[in-house]
Formats: sequence, C-alpha cells, structure tokens
Amino acid sequence: MLSYKNTFIFSLITLISTVCLAQEFIYEKLGVDEGLPSSQVYDAYQSKEGYIWFATDKGISKYNGYEFENFDTNDGLTGNVVLRFYPQKNGQIWCYSYHNKSLFYFDELFKGFTPYKYNNILAQNLFFDSVIKSVYIDAANNLHIGGHYINGELIIDPEGKIKNNYASEDYFITKFSSKKRIVLDKSPHFAATSFFFTTNDTSNIQKRISAKYIHARIMADWLTPQKTGVFINDSLVSIVNKNKIFIKDKYSPIALKVIDSEHFFIGYEFGGGKIINKKGRILKSFLKGKSVTDLLIDHEGGFWFTTLNSGIYYVKNPSVNIYNIADQTNIHVNNLAKTKNKELLVGYNNGDILKLLKNRNSITLDASRGFRRALVEHDSVSNETYLYNAKGFVNISNQKTLLKGHILKLSEPIDSTIFVSRHKCFHVIKNNKLIAINNKLPFRVHDVTLWNKDTILGTPLGIFKFNNGEITPLSKKSELFNFRSDDVDVSKNKKTLYIATQNAGLVISDGNHTYNITEKNGLYSNIINEISIENDSTIWLCTNKGLNRIIFSKNHYQVNGIDKKRGLLSNEIEDIEIINDTVWAGTKQGLCFFSKNQLTPQKINNTYFKLKKAYTNNNPKDSIKDNATLSYKDNEIDFIVEGISFANKGDLHYQYRLNNQEFWTATKDRKIHFSSLPPNHYTFEIKMCFNNKNCSEKTVTFSFTILPPLWKTGWFKMICALGIFFLIYVFFRIRVLTYNKDIVRELLRVFLKYLKRKEDIYFSFKENGNEVRIKSQDILYIKSSGNYIDVFTKSKTHTVGMNIGKFLSHIPDKLEYIRIHRSYIVRIDKITSKSKDKLKIDDLQLPVSQSYLKNLQNIHF
Repeated sequence: MLSYKNTFIFSLITLISTVCLAQEFIYEKLGVDEGLPSSQVYDAYQSKEGYIWFATDKGISKYNGYEFENFDTNDGLTGNVVLRFYPQKNGQIWCYSYHNKSLFYFDELFKGFTPYKYNNILAQNLFFDSVIKSVYIDAANNLHIGGHYINGELIIDPEGKIKNNYASEDYFITKFSSKKRIVLDKSPHFAATSFFFTTNDTSNIQKRISAKYIHARIMADWLTPQKTGVFINDSLVSIVNKNKIFIKDKYSPIALKVIDSEHFFIGYEFGGGKIINKKGRILKSFLKGKSVTDLLIDHEGGFWFTTLNSGIYYVKNPSVNIYNIADQTNIHVNNLAKTKNKELLVGYNNGDILKLLKNRNSITLDASRGFRRALVEHDSVSNETYLYNAKGFVNISNQKTLLKGHILKLSEPIDSTIFVSRHKCFHVIKNNKLIAINNKLPFRVHDVTLWNKDTILGTPLGIFKFNNGEITPLSKKSELFNFRSDDVDVSKNKKTLYIATQNAGLVISDGNHTYNITEKNGLYSNIINEISIENDSTIWLCTNKGLNRIIFSKNHYQVNGIDKKRGLLSNEIEDIEIINDTVWAGTKQGLCFFSKNQLTPQKINNTYFKLKKAYTNNNPKDSIKDNATLSYKDNEIDFIVEGISFANKGDLHYQYRLNNQEFWTATKDRKIHFSSLPPNHYTFEIKMCFNNKNCSEKTVTFSFTILPPLWKTGWFKMICALGIFFLIYVFFRIRVLTYNKDIVRELLRVFLKYLKRKEDIYFSFKENGNEVRIKSQDILYIKSSGNYIDVFTKSKTHTVGMNIGKFLSHIPDKLEYIRIHRSYIVRIDKITSKSKDKLKIDDLQLPVSQSYLKNLQNIHF
C-alpha cells in the first residue's frame, strides 16, 4: 500500500471522471542535469521526514525539493546498483544491492547506512541469477527473502541460521496471510507455482488458484486483503478474486504497486505505466514509450515516476490534464464556448475550430488555417453556432457567411443576442439575423454587452455607453471606467457590470457604486483578459499570471486561484468554460482541464517543516541545542531551516522573528544569520509559507541565552569597585599622591584598558538623521564647533549635534580621553609627541591652552 492514500483517492476520483484518449499530463523531468546520479532509476520512497529517496544503478539519492543528495559505496552502501526500497514496521528502510547480492538499511530519521550482518550467508544461499524482490522483517527479527529464482522463501534468523520454505501447498496456506507482502516465484526446481488466498484462520480457505508459467518472473500483491490478488508474469497481468481477469499487453510488465483497495499500478518496459482498477479497467496511462519502474504518490498528491534510462518524471497536480489532438499539441487556444448540449467548442489561434463531445472525442468543425485566428460562439436559445476564421464569419448550421473582414471578438450571448466587435464599429446578431449598426466610432470596440437597457462598449480608451448613435463616456461616474477594457459582462440577473481591465484589475459596478478588485485583494494580476460568469455569486478571471475565481457573499468576497506553480499548463489564460464540475482553460500553450475543487486553498503540512541546525560562527561544525547558554563571544548565530513542498516550491518561503518582534521577516533562504547579538535571552520563531496569507499555523521555536562578558557582570563590577577603593586607600596611605596626584587616574586607565583589551567600545550618535556608531579606538580627537562637535578619525570626520562638554559623559571609555583646550579633546593613546604648549597626533599639531596645561603634564609616555 502507498502512503498518503487519502490524498491520492481524492485525486483518483478526479482522474476517473476525466478519462479520454487525448488526455496527457504536465510532466517535470528530473535527471542527471538536475543532480540525480543516474538516469536509470528503479524505485522511489518518501520517508516520514518528507524526503523522497530514489534507487539507481549508481547509488541512492535523497531529494528535498531543492537539490539531490547522493550516496554510494563511499558513504556506506554495500553496492551502487540498488534495485528497491523495503520499508519495515520498525522504521528501517531496507535496500537490495544487485551485483553483490547484499542488503543494507537506514532509519526513517536518517543517520547513515548499516550493512546486513549476514550478507555473506545470504550470498551463499542465492543462485547466480537470483534477484531479491521482497524483504520482510517479522516481529522476531527473522529476515524473510523472496524473489526470482529463489526456492519459495529464504529465512535467516537473528543468529544467522538458514531456513527454506518451499512453494508447497501447506506453506502458502499458512504463510500467505493478509498482513504480509511477498513475491511468489517459480524456482528451477518446480514445474508450477500455486497462488493461494486465505483468511487469518488457516482452516478457512476462500480461494485457490494454480497456474503454470513458462518463465520465472512472477510478482504478486493484494488489493483487498483475502479478497483480490494481482500478479504479473512476463506480458500477462492477472487479477484474481472469484474470477480470473487477464490483462494482456504487447509490452512486458516490470513493476507492480498497489495503490489502495481498488486500484494498482503496472509499469511496462517501453510501454509506460497504467493505473488499473480491480475490475481490470485501465483508468489512466502515463509516459508512453518509457520504461516505468515505479509510481510514488507524495504527501501533496503529486505523482513521481521512475524510469529506466529516462530519469524521473514528476506530475505536480495529476488532476490538471492536457487535451491534445494530433497536431494541436501545445497550440495557442484563442477562445472557448459551450453548446446547449454541454459540448465544448475550441477556437485555435491557427484558425482551426474543434468540437469536443460529451465523451471527449473531438470533431473538427473547420480547419481553414490562415492568417486569422479562430473565434467561436454558441447561442443556446436558437441552438446556432457561429465561427470566424479565414473563411469569414459563418453560421455553421447553414454555412452562410454573415460577414467578411476582420473581427475582434464575439460576445457571450445575452437573451439570444451576440455582439460582433470590430475596428471602429460593431454588429448585432439577434435571433440568427445580422443587424448592422451604422456607426463610425473613434476607437476599436473590444467587447459589447447590455446593461440597464444600455449598450456598453469596452474599448482601449475605457468604458462608453452607446444609445441611438450617441457615445457617452462613463468615466464621469468613476475614474475606474477610464482603463482599457478587453471584456465586459453582466451578471445572470443583469444587475451588475463586470469589466476586465488592464492595470485596474476587475471593475465592478451596480450603477450606484463602483469599485475594483486587484492584486492587493488576491488577484494574480491586474491585467485581465477575459471574464467568465458561472452564476450570480461566482465569476472567473483569466489573467496573464493565472486563473482566479471570486466567490461573492453578502458584503464579502473570497479570491482564490490556480496557476502554473500549482500545475496549470500556462499562466496566460485566454478563456475558460465550465461544463458540469470541470473547468476547461484555453491558454497560449494549449488546452487543459481540471476539477473545480482544485481551487480549494492548500493547507501547509507542518510535518515536513523543521529547524535542521543551529550553530555559532565560532563553531560551525557543532549544533547548539534548544535553551543553550552561550558565551558573549558566540554572538553570531546561523539557523538552517527546511520545509518540503514539491508542489509549491516556487512559492515556498519562510517568515521569522526574534524575541516576539511586531513584524515578521520574509526570506526564501534556508540559512538565517544573526550577527553581533548583544547579551540577552532570545527566542527565535520561524514558520513556513506558500504566500503572505498562507502560512503554517505552527511555528518552530528555538531559545538561547548569550551571557555578558566577565567585566560586564554585576559581581565583577562590584569586585572592581572594591579593588579601586582599596588601591586609593593604599596609595593615599603611603602618600604617593605627594609627587603625582593623577597617578590613580593613570593606574585606573591602564588597569581598565587591560581588562577590556579584547573588547570593541563604540561611540553612538545621530548624523543626518541616521544612527551611526564608530569604534572609540578609531577616534583621533574632537573639535568644538559651537553646539556641534567634529569627531575626527583617520578615514572620516563626523559632525555630531552636542557641545564638547557633553562628549566625555557620552563616551564609554572616557578615561582614554583628555581635554587640552576649550575646543579640543584628544584620545591619549593617539598622542605621538608633546611639548609645553602643544602636542601632535600623527602629523597634526594641536594647541594646549594654559588652563589645561596641567592635564597634559600628567600624561606619561
């Protein structure tokens, strides 16, 4: 059984309802160029951490949506050709290395690879051409092996002792139980293999089927325990319950995987892959011409196909399908319409027009390819279909040409009225009759509709009202009517006007109140190509960046959508039609379709979001743990985070904050760096987001504390204060001050300078409205300029708004400075020479005034 089956069943129901021969999927190919070690991939498995593992002929690979991490024999694998993963109930994932016939395993929470300790015994008990196809660890830690050219089942107990269970009737009646998955195999010693279905009560045998096979390749599994089995042998797929169902194919099946109790997957050599139900009906085909070895359905419902020699194919959204017909592959779809019988009409940009019937087979209505794009519209009241291409404007039922010349657009019918928009004029089709409007307008007409008994024109210059040949701009009522409009429509109840604009989004008016919905409200783009009205509460918008749906309720509306990042064929949507619950989207890359429920907002799975590592810049190899206590030197911290979303990796980003800041910081980087954090207790919070409004409910938190340096602790300051007082007392006692009263100051300065010799001390101030800080050690001297001071360093001069007398009260290490003049303060360790009335700092000479001469004399070099 595959994991995440509920997600898949949801997708599968959609798939079943959209079966057609022309249907294809939107694939993303991953191979060696993207980092995979080989294009020959045998198996795929998604772990509980969210990573997808791939088995290849050149090792195994782990994928997180960003990059591949590859492993080979240098990393602990017993061999590079790894055929399959075998997840066990104990959390181990076992792997089989083909050439040296060995096994190894790793844990769900990956910590490395461990070889099976009895690989030598295993190899001795396998034939040269034996291939392991099934690995099972039971509750007693016995290893069960099955596969090609293995006699029944090979069992190795925890002490390395061998036991064989052969393909006999007694063995399979007791062992082929509902909870155990095994591969049946015809060994060289048996003429036939029996396939049995039993209940857990071995006395009640529901069904026994025996079959003889010419070849030895047989794989089997269950759909519904004890009821339906599936097995493959060369070109034959057999479904066995009360009856036998045989599915023959010209291609040989090479892979079997059960999806759920109703469906399974078969991969074929050069024949692609197929999803089949238990009645034998082929529901879906994939990758025609490829050799498909496995199907994995991830936690978001995406499909992953592994292939021989072609790498990996990923279908982000299996419910979005491409409709291709012969040479119409990836052809620009110009517009869509639907008939009274719910058939889809498709107008292509090359001039072709197709009709898709209810069974989704297609009929070519016209293939007059030329320089004109195709337009098509249907009037369900008169049941008439009109098309426009190189032939002109034609009624299909009677093949009558109604107009010749260039047409810009056909409006959607309103009470059996269709407007034909042209250059500087328009026409009306009413009850299958063409009515010419004799007017010469000063602009092109993009679209026409009826609203409040008025004819409304959408033009490059905005919205106009046309009555009895008179043109009135609606811009006087609202500036929103000034924008270019490519489509105008009215609601089903004819009360509300909707306008598709360029740059103003969707404009909505009820005659009294006009407003717009834009990117700020959730639209993909403010450039809208087309509007489709589903009903009075739901409309759809075709934009150049995806498809939006707006659902209106009383005094509220909800915007959601789907774009290429969510699996759409293209972001440039030209037109849509909704038939039943299926949305048909015509894009510049072709025609695609999907169920309406695909626009339901996706919820973020917190399971696959984690903080991988936190470390300090001083020790990047070792992780720090939550609630760690760090030295003041470890104030540069990096966090490595990882969220796994394969379907939304283009939108995936992270929002974080420190110490409950008001605003969250957004980033797409998985490494978040903090530098020069001051001593404090910190709480780091981070969450995973798909967009600004769709973030995980749960945040990952990490707490840590940075201690202050020794000399900033309270007890150290107290000891220093006591020591200073003691020194002063001693010096005074021995009358040192009799020959130099400033010795204490010098001693204190030297002592504190020694203690803080490794600490950078900063002077902070405002300059031109900016917060600036410079190292105190870089300051040469300070010069007074009235209410300002100039702070001189070697590289720059800063002007600070304070008088010179306040400088010493603002600098942290004021003992390092001395005043020599009413206009000058100098840093003591920058003085290069001094004399009686002047001193030098480098080559600059500064004056020393008489009143401050004593300060200079107390400085000793």
